[in-house]
Amino acid sequence: MKSRFWSFCLVLWSAVCFGFLTFSAVQAEEATELGEIVVTATRTPEPVEKIASSVTVITAKELKEQGIETLTDALREALGVAILQNGFGGTASISVRGADNGQTVVLIDGVPVYDPSGLGKGDFSWMLPHLSVDQIDRIEIVRGPQSVLYGSNAMAGAINIITKRAKKTGGEIYGEFGSYTTFQEGLSLYRLTENTDLAFSFSKKDSKGISKTVSEPDRDAYHNGNLNLSLDHAFSEKVKGGASLLVSAASHELDGWNYKSDTRIGFFKSYLDWQVSENLASHLDLAFTNSKREYDEGSGGEYKGRLFRLSWQNDYQLTDFARVIAGLDWQKEWADITSPWGSPFDKNAYEWAPFAELALGGEKWVANLGLRYTKHETAGDKVTYRVAGAVFPVEAIKLHASYGTGFRTPGLYQLYDPSYGNKNLKPEESWGYDAGITFYAWDKKASFDVTYFYNKFKNLIDWVSTGMWTGQYQNVSGWSKTYGVEFSSTVKPISWLSIKASYQTLSAKDDKGQHLLRKPRQKANFVATIYCPDNKGSISFRGLYVGKYKDFDWNTYQEVQMDSYFVAYLNARLNLRENLTLTGRIDNLFDKDYQEIYDYKTPGRSVYVGLEYRW
Repeated sequence: MKSRFWSFCLVLWSAVCFGFLTFSAVQAEEATELGEIVVTATRTPEPVEKIASSVTVITAKELKEQGIETLTDALREALGVAILQNGFGGTASISVRGADNGQTVVLIDGVPVYDPSGLGKGDFSWMLPHLSVDQIDRIEIVRGPQSVLYGSNAMAGAINIITKRAKKTGGEIYGEFGSYTTFQEGLSLYRLTENTDLAFSFSKKDSKGISKTVSEPDRDAYHNGNLNLSLDHAFSEKVKGGASLLVSAASHELDGWNYKSDTRIGFFKSYLDWQVSENLASHLDLAFTNSKREYDEGSGGEYKGRLFRLSWQNDYQLTDFARVIAGLDWQKEWADITSPWGSPFDKNAYEWAPFAELALGGEKWVANLGLRYTKHETAGDKVTYRVAGAVFPVEAIKLHASYGTGFRTPGLYQLYDPSYGNKNLKPEESWGYDAGITFYAWDKKASFDVTYFYNKFKNLIDWVSTGMWTGQYQNVSGWSKTYGVEFSSTVKPISWLSIKASYQTLSAKDDKGQHLLRKPRQKANFVATIYCPDNKGSISFRGLYVGKYKDFDWNTYQEVQMDSYFVAYLNARLNLRENLTLTGRIDNLFDKDYQEIYDYKTPGRSVYVGLEYRW
């Protein structure tokens, strides 16, 4: 399987290079694409070419062309990100550069979002599988410590999910049917006026599903609905405000003791932008996240989390080459848990943090220096810092590097659970750096990057057994480290072809030299999209290779070796009319039988057909 994968990559890459050499003269006459604008890396809009951090951007256009319909699938193939899911519709952990789940901050429109009733701080695994890409305009992934800008949980990076806003007046309706008796439908409406933008979208998915585990042969159904509303209004030339609401409701059957799980997620954000003067801009965010998980017909249990956050940011342009970004973040989280496995509890905690970053830059260089002080109600205070820089010796080359520290405060469950909690827990800590080089070629129609990264973690919080049926969360002594190399390339040799490819090596070890669980040693991804003449549609083929890693068998209490696997996907779009598109996709094209988590199955070859209408 491995030789088959690399042989295919070699043939595909050779075809790309040949195609470029053949058509380079034609392309020289075409206009150069403008660079991506990224907001997550510095909390302000910046061209990706001028950013010192390692950044990946996934656009709504790419998601549609590739037939990706869940946030889980979108992140699963991103460079430096490992997604491991408990079967179809189950919880999904996020690991960036080998860090643990919860050590990467997930944001919606720049605001940290997680379930405070989860097992650890920043736990997004219960929310991730249920968010549809229909509501997403773009995803920005910044790798490396980002605690200076985003606080706790941003030890390994930040993932910013930017929702759709009205860009024109119109709408779209679609429907899809496919394998496992799966139905999907959605509606989007947009209204654009001189001063006000309105956007509405709704999507629904129903599937009879597959059996989640190998040991339980029954099929586990899945139902999900997502709603997104947004309003933006320009009060004047200098003042703009708005609000957005995202709601997700999911129900899925489970094998084993828990037969059914219901998950509810609500996220509300309001903001105000004020251009105080020519050099000073002020931004205010107020956000609230509400989550609820219920389990019935089995173990039972109800987990309710609430997160309230207030953020004030100011951007001041000191000179043509110097800008200061400074602000204050304040948040309070609540967890109300009723579980058959222990005593119920209802606890909360707050934290606040001033931060500042100095952004410097000229034609041939950029630099960022940041500092943050965080005060947590129970876990004490923490200072983090970050420095990053990039130089451009020639127009086609960027040398970039960064160094930063990170931390994660204990979660409410870890602090206050009556059976396992520990109020004396300290924050997890980390430091890490990366360094790389980016090449641009052919009038920036191609880019190639190679980056080395290294991260070290200490004071990690884990459950430690103190007896046959007892235990407690504790800060584990010793260090763990992750390091590796990331390769990525984007090539658009001709107008009708686009290719992206990436590859990562990873070593994730504890202080005894043992490889950590669920950390794939290799990962590779590629996407080739062919555009039909006269805007008649597109065909996209993508593949994902995941190398071997260790997992844990909870039946035998032994570590197990997970096999490597290669999964391919094919998606086609045919424009029957200017506003009518027929879609078809095949997931797991070669019907690969594999597991991401031990004993949890993944879908086999799946075929889906749909129709989209726009106005």
